[in-house]
Amino acid sequence: MSEFNGDLATAFKQLGCRGTLEAGRFTVDICLWRYVDDVSFQRDCQAALTTPERQRAQELHAPGARSAFVQRRAYLGWLLGTDSGAIFAPTKPTSSQDHLTNDRAISVSSTRTHAIFAVSPGIKKIGLDVEIANEKHNILALADALFSAAETTALKQADPGTATDLFYRIWRLKEAALKYRNCGLAEGLNDTLFIPDPQGGLSVCQNPKGSRGVSTASAFFEGRFKGLDLALALPAMPGDAGLWQVAKATPQVQPRSS
Repeated sequence: MSEFNGDLATAFKQLGCRGTLEAGRFTVDICLWRYVDDVSFQRDCQAALTTPERQRAQELHAPGARSAFVQRRAYLGWLLGTDSGAIFAPTKPTSSQDHLTNDRAISVSSTRTHAIFAVSPGIKKIGLDVEIANEKHNILALADALFSAAETTALKQADPGTATDLFYRIWRLKEAALKYRNCGLAEGLNDTLFIPDPQGGLSVCQNPKGSRGVSTASAFFEGRFKGLDLALALPAMPGDAGLWQVAKATPQVQPRSS
């Protein structure tokens, strides 16, 4: 076992952190894990994985990517375990004939240094993305290659001092939408558009003319947790359709009782 305490559960409890965001009518639990640069700890995490997960880890030849995958999957396994806390416990059966179910949506995002998890009980889908700005990226070239014409034009017209932040805001929201829909970049990156307005907000246009699919991630939120900017995609309110504004997800003032 590594130097980071006597077992993985203890390490995850001590080295990870949790919080709760209010996103409209939803309460979203956020769990953050900072990757540990410790070979022994990584071996402990790998031992906790399933056989397919270990096989997948071996396919990742870059040591950094393999280490992040192993820790991320081990931490997720711990979160899903019965000893990981009341907010992740299975829901109670509605009758004596019902089976226990894990009725919660989970989405995972990874940065160079962190893995972050969004969990919301009682809904079937959620999308989360966290990105750290990289000043080396040519954001206008990336926007030309990936974004819609309207989004790219807005970036080119933005104040140079804020254009990078705006690019990553849009990118996080697009990734969250894709994760909500469980599809890749090529399957509909621009099926949801995020158009800046003069007040600094973002209007949401879903399934715009010419898109290849139907976007179903219809409630979008931006938030911040432990210094990391994040985007969330959640189910829409009944009757919502077409155009929305990206809203703010705010920290819950009082933690829920366990």
